[in-house]
Amino acid sequence: MIIRKARLKDLDAIAGLSFDLEINDSQKLQPDGYFLPAKNVEKTIRNFLKNKIFSKNYSLIVAEEEDEIIGYLLAGTFLRPFFKEEKIGFIWHIYVAPEYRGRRIVKEMLEAIYGWLRKNKVRHVELSVHVNNEIARRVYRREGFKTIRLRKYKKI
Repeated sequence: MIIRKARLKDLDAIAGLSFDLEINDSQKLQPDGYFLPAKNVEKTIRNFLKNKIFSKNYSLIVAEEEDEIIGYLLAGTFLRPFFKEEKIGFIWHIYVAPEYRGRRIVKEMLEAIYGWLRKNKVRHVELSVHVNNEIARRVYRREGFKTIRLRKYKKI
């Protein structure tokens, strides 16, 4: 298995994994309709990811095995103008196809993205995880992530 920067030719495979993450997994974790897909969601996901491939403020990496994309990670940097440490990293998506989980692929992708973040003079990285996603929460705890903020929602 190799971890590498995503290429344009990877876009369809990454978009398929992203659909699983954003739509299928989210609906399983939050079945109350909050994550129902928008119209043309596949096209929207593809365009979102395509823009990130060419952005200097984002890094989209893939895990590849035998010419198959089996996972991906999307991270970016952003500014926090009200805090001493203005520039931080944020991991938007991490996903590994179910049949490849449990092989520390997330750990390898995280290590690769930490290198990119350090090159961009970032010292801290944040991510968001669904409260019911126990497997991911356990992985992130093992990787040293700490809970610093809780995000809540309410139907009104």
